[in-house]
Amino acid sequence: MSRRAKTDKPSGVTIEEPQERDCILGEGSASHKTNLLLQDVILYQKLLWEVRGQAAPTKESDLDEVVTLVIDLITKGKQYELAGLKDVPRPFMKSQGRFLAKDGKAWKVLSDAEAKKQLTKLMLDGLKDEASSIDLNEPPYKEFAAFVNGKTDSTAEEDAIKPETKDAILLKCEDSQGDKLYEQQGGSKTIFHLASQLVTTFTNTPERRVETALAILKGMQEVDVPVEEKDKATTSKEARFLVRTATGEDSVSWSALDSAEAGGFLVVFVFEVFLEKEIHIINTTTPYLGGIENDKNLTQPSKDPVSEPTDHDVLFGRGGMTNSHPGNRRFRDVIALHRPDYIRAIKMDKPNVARKIVKAIRMGDPPGRFLKKGEDGRWYDVGDRTAAEKTSQGLRERSNAEKRQRSALREALRIRRQDMPTDGSPASKKAKLTDAVGLPDLGVATAAPILNYVGTNLAMPLSLGMKAPPKNTVKKKDKGDSDELNTEGLPPNAVDEEGNILVTDYDIL
Repeated sequence: MSRRAKTDKPSGVTIEEPQERDCILGEGSASHKTNLLLQDVILYQKLLWEVRGQAAPTKESDLDEVVTLVIDLITKGKQYELAGLKDVPRPFMKSQGRFLAKDGKAWKVLSDAEAKKQLTKLMLDGLKDEASSIDLNEPPYKEFAAFVNGKTDSTAEEDAIKPETKDAILLKCEDSQGDKLYEQQGGSKTIFHLASQLVTTFTNTPERRVETALAILKGMQEVDVPVEEKDKATTSKEARFLVRTATGEDSVSWSALDSAEAGGFLVVFVFEVFLEKEIHIINTTTPYLGGIENDKNLTQPSKDPVSEPTDHDVLFGRGGMTNSHPGNRRFRDVIALHRPDYIRAIKMDKPNVARKIVKAIRMGDPPGRFLKKGEDGRWYDVGDRTAAEKTSQGLRERSNAEKRQRSALREALRIRRQDMPTDGSPASKKAKLTDAVGLPDLGVATAAPILNYVGTNLAMPLSLGMKAPPKNTVKKKDKGDSDELNTEGLPPNAVDEEGNILVTDYDIL
């Protein structure tokens, strides 16, 4: 269905059950998926008023523009998607939705006018609460305020805009040609990798999701994207969000989003990653990273051959055909999105991550299968167990980029160690060890310990499935003359004060 097509049900009728893309106004809306996004969007709009120094609206007429934008987002879907990704994360906001209200035991489909009236009242009631937990002097709000109130590249003439490596390329949802052209775009890959690392089980409230979107916006400017030597003289200092618009068979035009629009795009993108990782169904009081299907619900290996693999199937085997198959490319992207969760998960939760990826492929739109060629030369579905084993293998493998990041981290820590105090005092030793290993100072109680994830300078909250490092984690054994370190409880990617990588419980030997 086209994103701009009319909804299946006209307004005023009643239906038995809401669909996941419907937005419920009134009773029964607390945990519905689209309502969760509605909370994020309303909070983001409130944040924009604050960072711009504008008073919050007090009259219904002052909210006309904002409410219209929200209604368009819910009923028509998002305008843009990130280039270079094949439906990763699952494009929840590309489909349409409706506004519903409880009508006895059924649900009534609201017209745009009715939805606007109720949304306006909902937003005004929320704005009456003057207490704000946002401190504009703290990151990432401080940097976001600077972005919004400063000059941006969006004021440039469209004819003068030329995409650069660090820019993120956004495609209009109806654009079917641009995705393959920008698979290696540095800015788009940066957004994807930052979202994969920062969207965790802690990202379970509107405040945390909006903060994550702002942290990605900030990280876009801080992450060092490799640029060709010949292009350095003409490269923009700021990473931009550029929208590609096809104007003819062989011609395109470019426009740049301002910081407020870019933040709005990231709020939706973070929410889709949040849904992809199924954080919305996780009980956050337990260290659980994904839903496990009962054995009786697992797809079993098939003895019936598949006539022809589709672009949504994942093919087993080696060589260019399987590696370049669209389904395998999407499979690798889904694995990359979930790999940080796999690294942080405790041992008993790691299989859940793999099974969740298998479920994502099988429940895609359209659904995919895991196929292997038999001795007769025909394709057969291998079932969920074998698919989960292949997925676990992919989760354990590090990409070449990750290997380079780890090598660069070791070198950076070695150089940093040379600049540290060497007076021999306990304080300097503690600072050296804490800084080198990447641990927080556990001498002071912290509500949410954080680590710096490999390859980025953004703070990473510990996953609920990850063991917090105990005090005095790295120490020599009390007995014997061995120099072996006790690494029990260390976080993934830990290093010692020499910059050497430590073997932890998260590594596979």
